[in-house]
Formats: sequence, structure tokens, C-alpha cells
Amino acid sequence: VEQEFTSEERELIAKYPNLYRVSEETINAIRSYLNIPISSFENFYLFFHLISSRFEEEEYLGIDNEEEIYELSKLMVEKIGQELGLTTVDSKALSNFTSHIRALVYRLKNHFIVKNELLGSIKSEWRDVFKVVKSVGTEIFHSIGYDNVSDDEFGFLTLYFVNYLEESESVRMILIMCSSGVGTSELLKTRVIKNIPNIEVVEVLSVHSYKQRRYEFSNIDLVITTVNFKDFGPTPSILVSVLFNEQDVLNVQKALGRI
Repeated sequence: VEQEFTSEERELIAKYPNLYRVSEETINAIRSYLNIPISSFENFYLFFHLISSRFEEEEYLGIDNEEEIYELSKLMVEKIGQELGLTTVDSKALSNFTSHIRALVYRLKNHFIVKNELLGSIKSEWRDVFKVVKSVGTEIFHSIGYDNVSDDEFGFLTLYFVNYLEESESVRMILIMCSSGVGTSELLKTRVIKNIPNIEVVEVLSVHSYKQRRYEFSNIDLVITTVNFKDFGPTPSILVSVLFNEQDVLNVQKALGRI
């Protein structure tokens, strides 16, 4: 079923006809390549995102008060952040969030619906974050007269806060202890770095080296070791396999208090 454009959407198309033509050609190419029916309204959906990446939002979104959008964004980050235990969000991240809120308010004003194909995964993987974002966000949007915010929209907002939470995690200092050769030790280090975010591997060393230099490592958050050696004092340690398999990854994340 084809969807009628609103008067505002028709005005945008008339204002930027070349960009809309690019959108049409792109959707037609996708339709032809996949050999599936795609609504012509997808032309506008792509067109909308092309505009948002190229022009000042105030120019095409019809936002009456840019300061209100900024304050709304700031309020959401503060209120949701408090519930999630998020301390700070840097200015660049807030600016990106404000751009999203600006476009979201436009969609709400004009009843423009977007589908979030990742919604199911977001609700499953980040259930608690989604609940907080939806609960607090619903109250805030209600306070400014919008009660039609969909789960799809809250799903998009959730991704911002998931990212903020991951970035806010302090970098953990990791020591790797291995009794095997240099090649195997470096393989383990590579696997650890690849699978455990926000860490710094201070050094890879043997039990002998550790015993001689243990007082150099008072700031270590966790020792990951392939050797059954436990004399690390107050520093927590975890025994893993040289191959650092999925269970090892899970155990290390638990030891770091991340799950």
C-alpha cells in the first residue's frame, strides 16, 4: 500500500528535487537487484536521511527553538544517565544525541514512522537499558506534549546509551601470565585484547619474572594466567586456557564485574 506524503514532505521534495531523484534511483536499484516489492515511500525515507547528513537541520526540520531541542536532549541524557549510573557524556556525544532528538521531534510532529529492524535484539540484549530509556523518555516526551513515541524510537535511543555506558567504563589494567613460548603468549594477548573491551595489557610475563618484579604491578586490576599460580596478594586473578575460548571470555568479563 502506497503512503500519502504530508504537505511538509512534499515541500521538502520540491525544495531538493535532485536529492530526491538520487533516492529514487537508489531504491529502484535495490528493488531490481533483490527482485522484491519495495514501497515508493522508502524513497522519502532515504531522502530524509540524505538531507540530514548534508544540511543544517534547522533549515529543513522546521524547528522553532533550537535551544529547546538542546535542553530536551540534555535533560534526557541527565535523567536517563542518572538511572543507569552514567556519570558524564562528552560534548561531542551530546551533540550527536541532540541531532538525533532534533530529527525525532520532527518525526513526532509530522507523524513520520520509522521501523527499527534491530528492536528485537535491542530488547533482548539490553533489556534493562531499554526499560530505563523508555520509562524516563516517556515521561519527558509526555511533559512536552508527545505521547506517540514508539518502541522503535526508544530502541534507537537505547543504542546511544549503550554506547555511552561502554565508553564510560574505566580502562582496566590487565597483566597476562603465561608459561609457554613468546609466540603463544602473544597469541593469548591478541585474543584477550580482541575479546575484552576497555582494557590495557600492561605486560605478558612468566611466573619467574612476576616474582622478581611483583611490586611493579600494584595498580593491576586483574591477572589473566594460564599458570596455576595464586600468589598475587590482593590482586584478583583468573585461570584461562592458552586458546582463550568463549568460556574464558565470559569468566574474565565476570571477574571484571561487567556481567
